[in-house]
Amino acid sequence: MTILPLLGVLFSAAIANAWVDIDPGLIPDLDEPLPLYSLGAPTFIPDQWLQSLVGGSFGPAKFTKRDNDHDDIVYAYNGSDVVGFLDKETGETRVFPDYASLEPADRPIDLVEALKGFGGGQTAIPPDDTKFEPVQGASLVGSNVKQGVEGSGAHEGSGAHGGSLSGADVTRPSPNVTRRWNDHAAEATYLATGYIQRYVECKGRKFPVCGPGSRASIGVGAGNRVVWLDWFWKPAKKNGKWIKPINKHRLIKLIKKILGDKAKYGIKVYAIDTCYFDSGNQYLQPVYRVFADTNVNHPNNTGVAPKLLRYFPVGDDYLEPIKTKSHGKSEQPNEPPKRPTTEGSGSSHKSRSLIDYFSARSLFQRAPQVPITVGRYVARSSFRTPGFVSKANDFWNALDSTIGIGPRFIDAQFFWARDWMFNTFANSYVNSVNLALIEVPGWPFRFSTFGNFGGGRVRISDDIIPGGFGPKNGGKLASWIIDAPSVIAKWPIHPWIPVFDGGLHSIVGWSDVFFFGNTVVTDTAKAIRRFNRPVAAAFLEEAYIDPLHRHIAVALFPCGHWNDRITQLQGLDWGKPKCLSIRYWL
Repeated sequence: MTILPLLGVLFSAAIANAWVDIDPGLIPDLDEPLPLYSLGAPTFIPDQWLQSLVGGSFGPAKFTKRDNDHDDIVYAYNGSDVVGFLDKETGETRVFPDYASLEPADRPIDLVEALKGFGGGQTAIPPDDTKFEPVQGASLVGSNVKQGVEGSGAHEGSGAHGGSLSGADVTRPSPNVTRRWNDHAAEATYLATGYIQRYVECKGRKFPVCGPGSRASIGVGAGNRVVWLDWFWKPAKKNGKWIKPINKHRLIKLIKKILGDKAKYGIKVYAIDTCYFDSGNQYLQPVYRVFADTNVNHPNNTGVAPKLLRYFPVGDDYLEPIKTKSHGKSEQPNEPPKRPTTEGSGSSHKSRSLIDYFSARSLFQRAPQVPITVGRYVARSSFRTPGFVSKANDFWNALDSTIGIGPRFIDAQFFWARDWMFNTFANSYVNSVNLALIEVPGWPFRFSTFGNFGGGRVRISDDIIPGGFGPKNGGKLASWIIDAPSVIAKWPIHPWIPVFDGGLHSIVGWSDVFFFGNTVVTDTAKAIRRFNRPVAAAFLEEAYIDPLHRHIAVALFPCGHWNDRITQLQGLDWGKPKCLSIRYWL
């Protein structure tokens, strides 16, 4: 990701020659200066409410600081599993649901009633110079699909899944979600969400707050029970400074300058709006939010190229950087030897010393954990290859962090991807590691390891090693992260069954085109490293926090294994009939 330059860059270099199409009519009219807001000290969820939320899902709970822990985070445990945390410095708070105990809702979930106690009104969200309103969010839905079992008459339900909370409830009316492979999904609702949308009013106009700050969401399960929380909030006050908007001509030049290096096959901006970016650090600042399509001029454009989202300052005054480049190692993938070897690796990374699992001997006694091997495989000869490499590096840097209670990770393989890594030589490559990430172009049920439009094609499941991935087919793979657009369609899911036949625990990825540069995969790695979160749950949780991506994140796993963690390396025995679960936000 790139730190947004100041407008001075316009005069330090020529405008890129690459083709970027912008209709000036898309740019919002901002005729008067907009106020700048300073963020105050973090706001905390009331202790009593937080203890009640955790206790309602897991029984009596206490937030505890781990032994030998030098940060300001305290944790809530259910046995040895972290079920919540509170950062006493930033105020960030998360409470995770017990997904294994979530039952499909057989009656409406009343979000209005559940939200009445959220935040304590004046207690958790103190009055400031901004405003907010409760909004109905996405619902966690899914199906459990059994092979060769006749449907029970369950049908796809219906219900509200967006808009205002006024009088709304959410349900999928049929809790019996078992279907045959060739039936359409019988969706059931497992979790409904509501969130607080913050906004700024200025001279009769309403500007939403965007960015990683100002997060306040709850998840409500069957019986209107609050079981999930994501919280990060700071009060905002006008600081007396005003931002004078630049004219449209200068903004267009700036957009073309920044996007030009990604416009090899053409970029078309399709929407621009104005929001207040909350960094979570110092300011709420007005920005232009620019949405664009890529590959628009490529002769083989299939319509599934990642989109772009960039933020640009409204004015030319000094502003807090919108995003910063991740700090950590940045390396290029290695060229793989085609012949399998018995020594694996191929990376110059050296593993760090083992950190005591959960680092809390006084609380939990446990045997040392087996190190988790990681493989990363990146498509080359794509104009997006630099971005693929950057995301693969960010993913590893998150796993390699010294902060966290998860297991030790070993950077076993970092290779340019080849199609034979998934088939002929899979047990020496993708199926030889415990956790695999691929950064490649994708389409429904297939992806490319070479180029942008089909070179080195891998089809699901025709081009996957016979017998599937996992320890029961001579491999080690437990979880596979497919960071490629549109590969995992929400239906049908039966093409994925052969992939799981080797005892694989989970596959996560995207059902549609995503915005290039999103951090969901990196944030998933952080959740696995910091809290030892289940891979499938972590991916969907981190996707939910990103409003642009929550509706396209998908997780697949054998029925009953939603909570499987990356430390569970044994191959799964499906038994008969085979049963596969799918979960996603709707």
